[in-house]
Amino acid sequence: TGRSSATKRTEVLLSGSVDETAAQACRKGGAGIAAYVDHTLDGEVRKFVDLLREHHADGLDLLVNNAFFMPKPDGLFFATPLWQQPCRLFDEQFCIGARNHVVLTLSCRQLLEK
Repeated sequence: TGRSSATKRTEVLLSGSVDETAAQACRKGGAGIAAYVDHTLDGEVRKFVDLLREHHADGLDLLVNNAFFMPKPDGLFFATPLWQQPCRLFDEQFCIGARNHVVLTLSCRQLLEK
C-alpha cells in the first residue's frame, strides 16, 4: 500500500508497500517510483509531481492515481455494513479520497499531455 514502505508498515489490515509496487512496475517494463505521499497535503503532492518531472521529463504515458483514504478506526470501516457506518466515514473517503485524485491528475496534466 502507499501507506507502507519497506522499512515502515503502517497498515495491519492491508498488505504491500510503495517499494513492492514500484518494483512490480519495473519488472513489467515500466518505471516505478517508490514515494510515500500524504495526498491530504498539497505540498507533498507538489513535491511528488516535481519528482515525476525529474524522472519523466518526456511525459507520462500512464498515471496510476489510486490513493484511498481509509477512515479510522479501521475495524469500524471494514466490519460494519455500509448502511450502518457513520456519515463521517463517507465524508472522509469522498472529501479527502476523491479530492486527491483530482489534485494529482490536474497537477500532472502537462506531463500527461506530452
